[in-house]
Amino acid sequence: MSQSEPAYTSDSLRVTLRSPLRRRPRWRAFGTASVMLLSLGSVLGTALPSQAATTDPVTVVSLTFDDGDADQSAAVSILDAAGLKGTFFITTGWIGASNYLTVPQLTAMAASGHEIGGHTVSHPDLTTLPAAEVTKQICQGRNTLDDWGFKTTTDFAYPFATVSPAVAAAVSACGFNSGRMLGDVGGTTGVFAETIPPADAFQTRAPEEVDSTWTLATLQKTVTDAETHGGGWVQLTFHHVCDTAPGVCDPLNLTITPTLFQQFVDWLKVRTPTSPLSTTNTIVKTVHEVLGGTGKPLVASTNSFRAAPAAGENGVLNPSLETASTVVPPAGTTLPPECWQQGGFGVSTATFTTLTTAAEAHTGTKAEQLVVTGLTSGDAKLALMQDLGTCAPTATPGHTYSLRAWYKSTVPTQFDLYYRNADGGWIYQTSGPLYNAATAYTQVAWTTPVVPAGVTGISFGLNLISNGTLVTDDYALYDTVGAPATLVTPAVPTITGVAAVRQVLTAVPGAWTPVPIVFTYQWSIGGVAVPGATAVTYTPVLADQGKTVTVTVTGTATGLPAVSATSVASAAVAAPAAATATRLWGQDAYGTSAAISAGTFPTPGVPVAYVATGETYQDALSGAGAAGVNKGPVLLVQPNGIPGVIAAELARLKPARIVVLGGNLAVSDGVFASLSGIAPTTRLWGQDAYGTSAAISAGTFPTPGVPVVYLATGETYQDALSGAGAAGVNQGPVLLVQPNGIPAVIAAELARLKPGRIVILGGNLAVSDAVMAQSLALVG
Repeated sequence: MSQSEPAYTSDSLRVTLRSPLRRRPRWRAFGTASVMLLSLGSVLGTALPSQAATTDPVTVVSLTFDDGDADQSAAVSILDAAGLKGTFFITTGWIGASNYLTVPQLTAMAASGHEIGGHTVSHPDLTTLPAAEVTKQICQGRNTLDDWGFKTTTDFAYPFATVSPAVAAAVSACGFNSGRMLGDVGGTTGVFAETIPPADAFQTRAPEEVDSTWTLATLQKTVTDAETHGGGWVQLTFHHVCDTAPGVCDPLNLTITPTLFQQFVDWLKVRTPTSPLSTTNTIVKTVHEVLGGTGKPLVASTNSFRAAPAAGENGVLNPSLETASTVVPPAGTTLPPECWQQGGFGVSTATFTTLTTAAEAHTGTKAEQLVVTGLTSGDAKLALMQDLGTCAPTATPGHTYSLRAWYKSTVPTQFDLYYRNADGGWIYQTSGPLYNAATAYTQVAWTTPVVPAGVTGISFGLNLISNGTLVTDDYALYDTVGAPATLVTPAVPTITGVAAVRQVLTAVPGAWTPVPIVFTYQWSIGGVAVPGATAVTYTPVLADQGKTVTVTVTGTATGLPAVSATSVASAAVAAPAAATATRLWGQDAYGTSAAISAGTFPTPGVPVAYVATGETYQDALSGAGAAGVNKGPVLLVQPNGIPGVIAAELARLKPARIVVLGGNLAVSDGVFASLSGIAPTTRLWGQDAYGTSAAISAGTFPTPGVPVVYLATGETYQDALSGAGAAGVNQGPVLLVQPNGIPAVIAAELARLKPGRIVILGGNLAVSDAVMAQSLALVG
């Protein structure tokens, strides 16, 4: 998803590029499709009590379920217990995938009386597809159901409830007897039920699909409205039946809880004439029981998948987006370029626009722009058409593929990868790394994981997982064997600084593309690489004198091979300048403390400044290592006041934060308050010097596993003072101990830190051998 695709983490399997809207405006046919003329008695059967049949108009309720989501099994159990049956419209390419029903489950459902209907192979918007693909999606879905044992299925539901005359004709030609729509009953339509028989069997009317906003009262009203307006047929459409929080089992919230569904079924059951409590003439039937009709013969539909790309061949048709779709779009809509489709999942508004000038395109005159607003979950993307063979190429199991595109964006983007299974369904596989926003066209490339067994096709696209704008062009898909190289474009590095012994030289990579680039460095002296000289800076030593210096910079961008470039050689390294000596001092300890800070941190804006009492030494010693680790000074103050030189130095330093070392007897609350006026201030302290030492360690090294801990006596200062600099360099604390024992707070801190090693500062009179042994036992 991405994390995306990161990025919608609760959506465990994204199986298709769903349109942001489940329904779109569609045509209405008047007398253009054949209608099955069924008598009301043939629909209802003969088991109705005569009184109910003569006193109430008949209302027929069909409980339908789309897609084949695994959690629909909860509804099956509820219906079976109530003696009611439903119609399940199945997207065949998803069956058996994670979070979807299996063929054995469908078989058991059919055996108990539930109807299995068609819902295409991979749930596309049929009105956006070429005619051949429409026929494949419908006929092949029905044929697969037949292969699974569901012979001559008769009823169909349109994905996204979109239809055109050509699509309806294809549904009929593939052998179905009906096609269900959505949103034509209830609400503001003024229609309370479909007629029996319907005016158009290939556009049967139904209420909007049930979602998480529906209550028991809403469900009941769809039925009672029909009952009180002359009866008729009410098809209710469900998707997920789950107990999770909104947006978890379905980001579009097309959900009903099992509890609510049970309540509705219980209410519905007692309304049927067979119930002794019934006062209505309402019955529950499957779609087939309502419409009847015999199953028609299967219509042959065979896959003709595009071949996998050969070595060096771009497997993307219409890679530069120059060819417009040959499909006539539904009224009021536009379609993406040929062999591409729009989609995503979750909740957002995605606006797709074809840019049509050379200035807007990377090559040619066309590019695709995606603008996402109002995103609260999921993503949006332009993707290679997820079809049954016209556009999407075959992917060979065991191979890997290089996916490439040129893009500009205001926010990060990433590749989404989809595979087609043997049944023709498209399954989300994974997402690639995030690429940073780019103001100029930037090429990205990502190598897929090894294609698993059973995969028959591949699709991909760049997504947006946040609000922003993405422009894409010039896509490519290559088998990694024989794929043309994709390179980072390097600049010639330069070296700044004076080439002399003990003078710091700095590598400047220059402007590389695409961004971001990760750089590594290798310094060479006289053309020979210096072992370990891999930082951005290098300081020549005496042995380098008289030799030239070069630096080789290697740049790597995500998904692209690394490229190296070497600087021009410097002048010969000059002899070192004469040694100099300086003194950092003040009129007293406080002045010297300020002078050391100013000499070490000449630039304001340090990340932290540590403040400790100048009247004792332990707190400052314990904090010295922390100051080295966090790149800040230790400044001394009086218990009840801040010397002028220290106040001036703090004002100059402008630290991001201040840490007071020791309790309020060492540094008073009044001093703390004054420091808080300079920067956000916190206090690290304990009941004594040892407790403060432990608190400083815990505040500086919150994560166990430090590389080293230094132990020094707390009774004198010299050893701890000498080791403070080493502690800062080696990223470890200085902890104070007694000569012959480890205070409890120090013991606890040692056990928490779990250091890789312990260094004892001073001889065994300062810190005894017994203390050394005890410290090792504490860290195990």
